[in-house]
Amino acid sequence: MGNAIRFWKWLGIVLVIIIIFADVVYALSFNAGIIFPASILVTGVFFVIGFILFRAGNRRQHEYIKKLVQNEQTLQQRERYLVALNKAGSLLLKAGREVPCKEFINAIGPAYDASRTYLFFNHRDNDGKLRMSQVAEWCVEGIKPEIDNPSLQNLPYKENFSRWQKILSRGDIISGRVVDFPAAERDMLEPQGILYILIVPLFIDNDFIGFIGFDNCVDDQEWGLAEHKYLATAANLLSQALKRSQAEESLRQENSRFVTVMDSLDIVILAVDIQSYELIFLNKLGKEILGDNIGRPCWKVLQKGQTGPCDFCTNHRLLDNDGRPSSPYTRESGNNITGRWYQCHEQAIVWPDGRLVRLQIATDITQIKQAAIEKSALQEKLIRSQKMEAIGLMAGGVAHDLNNILSGIVGYPDLLLMQLPEESKLRRPIEEIQKSGHRAAEVVADLLTVARGVAAGRETCSLNTLVAEYMNSPECRNYKLLYPNVIYTLRLEPDLLNISCSSVHIKKCIMNLMINAAEAISGDGSIIISTENQYVDKPIPENCYMEKGEYAVLSFKDTGSGISKEDINCIFEPFYSKKVLGRSGTGLGLTVVWNTVQDHGGGVTVESGDKGTNFTLYFPAIREALNKQIKSIRLDELMGHGDKILVIDDEALQQDIATKMLTTLGYQVDSVSSGEEAIEYLEKNSVDLLVLDMIMDPGIGGLETYEQVIDLHPGQKAIIASGFSENKDVKNVQKIGAGQFIKKPYTMNRIGAAVRQALYE
Repeated sequence: MGNAIRFWKWLGIVLVIIIIFADVVYALSFNAGIIFPASILVTGVFFVIGFILFRAGNRRQHEYIKKLVQNEQTLQQRERYLVALNKAGSLLLKAGREVPCKEFINAIGPAYDASRTYLFFNHRDNDGKLRMSQVAEWCVEGIKPEIDNPSLQNLPYKENFSRWQKILSRGDIISGRVVDFPAAERDMLEPQGILYILIVPLFIDNDFIGFIGFDNCVDDQEWGLAEHKYLATAANLLSQALKRSQAEESLRQENSRFVTVMDSLDIVILAVDIQSYELIFLNKLGKEILGDNIGRPCWKVLQKGQTGPCDFCTNHRLLDNDGRPSSPYTRESGNNITGRWYQCHEQAIVWPDGRLVRLQIATDITQIKQAAIEKSALQEKLIRSQKMEAIGLMAGGVAHDLNNILSGIVGYPDLLLMQLPEESKLRRPIEEIQKSGHRAAEVVADLLTVARGVAAGRETCSLNTLVAEYMNSPECRNYKLLYPNVIYTLRLEPDLLNISCSSVHIKKCIMNLMINAAEAISGDGSIIISTENQYVDKPIPENCYMEKGEYAVLSFKDTGSGISKEDINCIFEPFYSKKVLGRSGTGLGLTVVWNTVQDHGGGVTVESGDKGTNFTLYFPAIREALNKQIKSIRLDELMGHGDKILVIDDEALQQDIATKMLTTLGYQVDSVSSGEEAIEYLEKNSVDLLVLDMIMDPGIGGLETYEQVIDLHPGQKAIIASGFSENKDVKNVQKIGAGQFIKKPYTMNRIGAAVRQALYE
């Protein structure tokens, strides 16, 4: 077009020059020297035409130049837009999880000839109302920033900008002169100095999340469609970045929740590449136990001393014949690194990168395993206890009957010996009969101990004293002679706490343990008997029923051959013995030990091996002083003064023995064979003292009998005579007024002392 303009311009100039030249030539040819008027007219016409053509070409040239300038400005503006978009896009692409909104606004603001560029995000309040808040802003120099304007935070759409919400939610652009906007909108926009405004919405998928705004505060010149197009592109870039950020944040939160859940579980979770055995995931507990060994072969991390995949590896179990994930597998496994047991649930899964992975969830079941072992042990103990209880019930019944029978063998010789002269030939046989009766009573005492709950009455004693008394007894000295190569050592705690016990039964335990220890030693050896104070603050494995507290501990340690594993769980059972029949007792020795300790609320432990055996007995300690020694009482000191005594016993033999003994001692004695007869007797009579049996079949027992007696005769004195121990009923009878407890079979001295104490002390 520029060439055409130049052509017409120069054509006009050339025509004028040609006409002038032709005119001059024509004039000279007529030798007149004067231009012909017609030629002047023609020249003028051609000159005018040339001038018109020149002016027209010049004007068109100016219009063309102006258009070129405008096109150049448009190209430059377009280049600024593209540079700004490119810069903004680069910022968004390089950004991490956080979208650089401020930098984005700073990048696009200067390119669009705006006075102010800003970014608003939408949010909802507690009532669900949609609100907007300004988060970023760019201003040219001289324009007041509004980023700190509190009225632009939490601004509700509904009150002032409901029109905006409808238009922008559709995806349309809002633009125009502010003076043409509704009054409610002008009230917010004019104080900010805005003359012309352009608002471009932001979306994530179909969700309207905010907008980009452009203000013109200098004049009300509007932006054209090109600006709209480029600004829409910028808004789309930001929307995509926000969408990506939102997705990454959602993924990060999901991953964080997943890791948090995995790390909070009290189980080990791991993942292993099935092909390479590479450990690719461990949760927090797994790392605490096994170390952060991601990337190492699992067999190096999970087991000690492995030089390759474990023999028990389950990778092949988790895949089917086609190499695809199969059914899950559960197993129990001990770990030689932690020393604990785990239940492992395993499943083959496809990892995000496509690898086949063994996912393993390992739950620590060590306590369950231990509990199962303890439960099995407790079941064995329960079976043993039930067996012992059954034997005990039988032994208790037999012992009760034998006690009543032995009462005659032990009691009548006392009466006969009182009537025989010292030189009588019958005296020695009767004394032997009495001794035999006492020995039989000791066997019965063992049976009663096996029955449990039938031990004799308790007194405060020191284990040191009981050990010393046995070691100095003729029986112990005689036994030492049988094993001259055994050395006996005492290690007794000087400040040993006392115990409440049946001294007879504790001495029997000491004797049985001494005999067992000596017989376990062949040739030279030693036995160490020791005592100590010990506070038990947690259950002993073999005696989990023991209560916390102070214990006086007695132990026997020998250097014998030990007890086999097969036998050690049975040694306390009645009649379970490896001894030669007829040589070493009845087979009740350790049963007596076990039952005696149980009756005293204690416990027994046994440790045995090739170097010997150690029995340890725990007795609950008390902090009471020792009982005063009871001095021997002569028979004449036991004589009564005619006091009236009622003997209540269901055994006729026992009635007869008690009546004759008490009569011999100077008392008036009546007897009845049941509690009911006693109540009937006492409804009509009164007595000074009752000698009360505890178990009387059939009919009411000693406790109920005494309860009815004190209703008839409040404060009635009584002593208790029974073949059983101071059980709950005995103690209840004593609580309501009864006196001493004496065990059958009793001697004249024993019953005489008890009666005298009840009546006169």
